[in-house]
Amino acid sequence: MTKWTKPILGLALVCLGLNSSGIYAGTDQAATHALGDMQPLRFIYLVRHAEKQAGKNPELTAQGHRRANNYAEFFSKLPIDTLYASHFTRNQQTVAPIATQLKLKVMAFDPHQQKKFAEQLKTETGNTLIVAHNNLTEIIAALGGEVDSKIDHEDYRRVYQLILQGDKVLNTLRYQAY
Repeated sequence: MTKWTKPILGLALVCLGLNSSGIYAGTDQAATHALGDMQPLRFIYLVRHAEKQAGKNPELTAQGHRRANNYAEFFSKLPIDTLYASHFTRNQQTVAPIATQLKLKVMAFDPHQQKKFAEQLKTETGNTLIVAHNNLTEIIAALGGEVDSKIDHEDYRRVYQLILQGDKVLNTLRYQAY
């Protein structure tokens, strides 16, 4: 399995535990709103495709295939309802082992239409995993999440988790995969 920073992984699992057990965000509001009025938490994960070869629409390298398999193992332990990836070979090869492990169909999205895609994501329910390019930070920003920096073309280790309630991002977390 990919080595993840333990405190970050622990935080991710705690957050996921909150969602799967039906606990809601905004407990300070619980006194003024009936629990039925509150929307459950949901999570959107975003990863950049794994290491790629050179060229136009390249395939993954051997290291990239290892990372994709590690992602499949990691995400198999989380409640993911929907998978998205662009049509590019590197994204499809990164998401393929995850889709197999989770037994989910991969939905396509246009990586050049981040704002439109973000608006679509805001209307969906359930937890989502998106395999994107180094411009995935633009999707995060379009969703209303916080972005710390652009992703370098050689950086394949970032995993983002957005915690949403309804269509509002409550928190953006960044993990470092090894």
